Amino acid sequence: MAIDLNAIKEKLKALSENKQRGSSQQIPIWYADLGEHQIRCLPWPDAQPGQPFHERAIYYFGTNKLVAPSQFGQPDPVKEMRDRLFSTKKEDDKVIAKRLLPKVRAYIPVIVRGKESEGVKLWNVGKEIHARLLGFFVDSEIGDFLDLENGYDLKVKVTKAAGKKYNDTAVDAARKPSPAMPNKKDLADIVSKMPNINEIYKPKSYETCKRILDEWINAGAPTDDSDGTTRGGDDAQKETASAKQKAGDAKDVKVTTGKSKKSTDDTLDDLENMFKTSIE
Repeated sequence: MAIDLNAIKEKLKALSENKQRGSSQQIPIWYADLGEHQIRCLPWPDAQPGQPFHERAIYYFGTNKLVAPSQFGQPDPVKEMRDRLFSTKKEDDKVIAKRLLPKVRAYIPVIVRGKESEGVKLWNVGKEIHARLLGFFVDSEIGDFLDLENGYDLKVKVTKAAGKKYNDTAVDAARKPSPAMPNKKDLADIVSKMPNINEIYKPKSYETCKRILDEWINAGAPTDDSDGTTRGGDDAQKETASAKQKAGDAKDVKVTTGKSKKSTDDTLDDLENMFKTSIE
């Protein structure tokens, strides 16, 4: 059978373009930059009673962010290692194990006022802002701020205090209810384009998670407490002085790697020797 190389090239080009368009639509993240913003939070169509926002447990390994498979009842190599480290009941192992705990983020679909034409975006927040938003529901002066007809816009103010690593984010509700969009047609259109969080934040395969975990360990288990806070988030993890010292020591350790990849157990042994501890 003759192969039409030009046709194959055109097909590859089309697939590449579709992939690029798909990725831009799948991750419409809204970052609250420095300054004041007005947004309208929208209700998830599939929200459960008492859980208006979707939550995801995320592992942060530097620039690699993994949705924790264990939250969906799937095998999770990070959890397996974390449980193993905690089981030794040794303080040094606990330091490493705690770095393997996922951080829970809440995800809210929003419309940014003045940029309604850009459609619905996702706002992900840590526990402090999450608690603030939940508090609005039980506030007698606010209530269901997600209501599409009589809900409330939110005012988000992001500031940077001198000497602080992370931005401060303050959230308050407008004092007058309003519809999410000026007419029902615009509202129906924007709601129909609601992002599918299950497509955006889904766990990777066991093998991929294990590979990223191995790479993190081989890099000396560097600390990363950003958890999405460097651009207006609210929930930076605070470490103890001793944990920071151990993290500094970890960065100085070089793990020799050859052509053959180390298993998770082998790389863990290197890390354990670095901390002068052993797994029982």
